[in-house]
Amino acid sequence: MKILHTEASPGWGGQELRILREAEGMRARGHEVILVVQKGGGLVVPAREAGFLVYETPFAKKHGIGVLFKLIYIIYKHRIQIINTHSSLDSWIAGVAGKVTRRKVIRTRHLSTPIREGWNSKLLYNWLPDSVVTTCEEAAEMIKRQANLPPERCRSIPTGVDPTMLTVDPDEVARFRESIGVEPHETLAGTLCVLRGWKGVSDLLGAAKILEDHPHLKWLIVGGGVSEDHFRKEWKAFGLEKKVIFTGHLDVPYTALAA
Repeated sequence: MKILHTEASPGWGGQELRILREAEGMRARGHEVILVVQKGGGLVVPAREAGFLVYETPFAKKHGIGVLFKLIYIIYKHRIQIINTHSSLDSWIAGVAGKVTRRKVIRTRHLSTPIREGWNSKLLYNWLPDSVVTTCEEAAEMIKRQANLPPERCRSIPTGVDPTMLTVDPDEVARFRESIGVEPHETLAGTLCVLRGWKGVSDLLGAAKILEDHPHLKWLIVGGGVSEDHFRKEWKAFGLEKKVIFTGHLDVPYTALAA
C-alpha cells in the first residue's frame, strides 16, 4: 500500500513523533510511506534522516490552491492509495485532494481539546475523511457526537510505546536524581511533555504550591516548548524554585521518566 501523510504543524512534539513512528511501523510492514509537511517544519529533518521521501510545502490559507494542486500531483505521481492528515489546515486541503482524486482519507486528531461545533465539524470530520482516528476515547466520543459520525468511522488508537525503550539502568536514575538535587529518600512527581498551555502544567504548579510544606516531595517538569517561559514565570511567582525543577527538552527522557 502507498500512504501519504500530511502535516501542517511547524513544530516538533508528540504529534510529529507519533507520525514518524507510525510511518516507520507501516514501512516495516512493507508499505511505502511519503510525507508532505510544512516547509521548514520540525518533522522535515527527522523524517528525512529516517529515510523517507519528504515534500516541503508552505501550508497557509493564502497558498491553499497551490498546495491543493501540489498534493494532487503527488498523489497521482506516487499512486497514493491512503491519505492520512494530521492538523486542521492540511486536513482541509488534503481532504479536498482526496475527494478530487477519489482516494481514501484518514483524519487523525491528536488533540483532546474541543472542536468547533456546526458545519465545521461535519465537513472536517464527516464529509472529507472516510475515517477518523483520535488518541483518546474522550475525543472520539466528542467527534462522533458533534460530526454525527457512526461508531465504525471513528475510533481511538492511543499512541504506542516501545517498552524496550523504557528499560533504564538504576545507577543512571540515581545519578540523574543526584544531578538535579533530589535525595534518595525524596518522592519525585512531575510531567513529561511538550510545554503547551493545555498540558496541565499550571495545574501541576498549583498542586506543588498547595503541597510545598511537604518535607520529602519535589516536582519535575521535563520538556520544552512555546509555553516554557510562561510556566517559568508562574514558577517564580509561586516561589517554587526550591521545590520544582525544570530540565528543559531532553532528547532521551527515559531516565528522567524513571526517576
